[in-house]
Amino acid sequence: MKAISFDRPEGERNLSVYFLSALKEDRLIHILQDCIVNQDNIRQIKEVANIAKKCIKIKGEERPSMKEVAMELKGLRTSAKHPWINDESNVEETKYLLGKSMEIVGFEEMAGTSAGYQSLQNHLMQSLRGGR
Repeated sequence: MKAISFDRPEGERNLSVYFLSALKEDRLIHILQDCIVNQDNIRQIKEVANIAKKCIKIKGEERPSMKEVAMELKGLRTSAKHPWINDESNVEETKYLLGKSMEIVGFEEMAGTSAGYQSLQNHLMQSLRGGR
């Protein structure tokens, strides 16, 4: 896809504006190549898109550092590999074993900064240690 395309409407000619518009209107999946998107990775694609959204802010001080981006991406990779993250079938079993409902704030809200990622990681580790 070209950085500037006169084939798109005037408000979406710039690639970053086009991307932000698609993200805001929940049509991100429609602008990606079919070989990238499948039913299993839509959540991860949206989370990566939200990281990209932070990276294209106009003011440099509002953009995350590359270290923060790398940490967020590593967190996404780790969470995608964990067997409990995407498994809705274990909700009742988890409630029974823990004796209470275990709710975790959405990853993208909490992991927006390196401190948020660290907080999420600490919360998960405390929950796992407390169960034994």
